[in-house]
Amino acid sequence: MPISTVSQKGLDAPLTLTAPVLGTPASINLANATNLPKAALPTGSVLQVVSVRDKQANSTTGTTYIASTLAASITPTRSTSKILVFGHFYARTSASAVSLISTLYRNSTDLTSGTIGLGYIYAASSNLEITVPFTLLDSPATTSSTTYTIYFKRSDAAGTAALGNAQSDSVITLMEIAA
Repeated sequence: MPISTVSQKGLDAPLTLTAPVLGTPASINLANATNLPKAALPTGSVLQVVSVRDKQANSTTGTTYIASTLAASITPTRSTSKILVFGHFYARTSASAVSLISTLYRNSTDLTSGTIGLGYIYAASSNLEITVPFTLLDSPATTSSTTYTIYFKRSDAAGTAALGNAQSDSVITLMEIAA
């Protein structure tokens, strides 16, 4: 179907431009792409975002990981998707020579390696309060509901390690990225 006819000096016939035939997808709203199927989005596209704010105070005097209340769940739309997990949490140690180690679990699987996990704070001479940022890219290889939870523990000495605070938000955000 011609969309424009242009006459140009020196040409014997008018130039005709023809639009390519692309087909018309049913029920796609191109103004804001609200009905665009996720399967049509290219690699690297953000398919969905889940974000949770938490003000719960969690604490432990133990040296084995416990779950904090900072957790979020997502159901990936593709089994090949990556999940970008990021956020921050408030962390505190109660006295000198006390450390807090944190890690990130996907359901029941620890996603970090090494002895200091996702993050490590240590108070050498007094108590310590700090906001700890974190980022991790995961490949869950599933389309089932998946929960990401921050776990933490005290690693040495006496005292208390705390994660979260009623006065400030801890945040965990999950972004499904098309792969």
